[in-house]
Amino acid sequence: SLISLSSSSNSGKLATATATAMQYIIPKDDTSTLSLPERTFLRSAARGTLSSNSTLLRLDGRKPSESRPIRLSFARCHNRSECVVQFASGTRSAASVRAELVPPPNADRPNDGQVKFNVDVGPMGCMGYEVVDRPVSNFGVSEAVDGGQAGSGGGGDAPYVQRLKSNRILRILERTLLIGGAMDAEALCVQSGTWVWRLHVDVSLLDDGGNAMDACVLAAVAALRHYRLPEVSIGGDDDGDDAGDNNAGYQETNIIHSDDREPTPLPLHHTPLTATFALFANESGTTTSVSALLDPFDREELACDGLLTWSFNKYGEMCCLDFPGGCELRPRQLMASS
Repeated sequence: SLISLSSSSNSGKLATATATAMQYIIPKDDTSTLSLPERTFLRSAARGTLSSNSTLLRLDGRKPSESRPIRLSFARCHNRSECVVQFASGTRSAASVRAELVPPPNADRPNDGQVKFNVDVGPMGCMGYEVVDRPVSNFGVSEAVDGGQAGSGGGGDAPYVQRLKSNRILRILERTLLIGGAMDAEALCVQSGTWVWRLHVDVSLLDDGGNAMDACVLAAVAALRHYRLPEVSIGGDDDGDDAGDNNAGYQETNIIHSDDREPTPLPLHHTPLTATFALFANESGTTTSVSALLDPFDREELACDGLLTWSFNKYGEMCCLDFPGGCELRPRQLMASS
């Protein structure tokens, strides 16, 4: 009887532990399509037609302007930093930053460094995605981005939605960090006309649970903030002896290990962050009102009419605006979402 009581208590504890774990482990639906009843229910909840007081409803209980809990994990070693971003239990992305010394890529701009973005959207993020031969990259202006040609990274065999998502993430990273003025290419110069830094920012979508744009941008910005640029020794002598002779000929360049000399943070002017809204318009066309839900999850993205992405820094300056379309959005509605 003692053995039976012990076994029953252990089974009870196991059942309790399993029930507790199942509260946090939810099977994910990786399908890229919605059934008609599910789509109708999601749109009706987002439009506020399911409630008597026209309140916008969401499946996870959030308010329209409420985002999911965000968790960031950091790691750093010599000449490399990493950041993993997780939105609740649905979306995860990772970014890695490293640097290398290269000659100036542009002869007319000998003081400008380079920032190379690589965006990898593959089957790890969603079962509907295909394996690609190489990530989408902004490296090489003359190379095409669409159509699966050289430099596209996605290849012609990747699904259209997968290529569209990876290219959109890449372009917003460029417009937010480079064109938006967050990074200065001249600050990556080591020796004018001889050596500059080339930064490699590798972004991977680990789990596509919706709003992959904000997760990837946040991971890239956090990894850049966490990165430390190593010091460089030019000429093989830190004391500066025979500097004139070294300048006249070849100069040996060494990257000093971070354990020997303290590295320096990247010269970032500001820290831009993005905010993505899912837009739901009236399908009947009787009204021009549009419902906007912040930080949509994957099912809301499939049911919505379009996506709107803002990028701002802490000074309230707009760095990027991306609205691919999908529904009519008037200027006052656009400004209200900002």
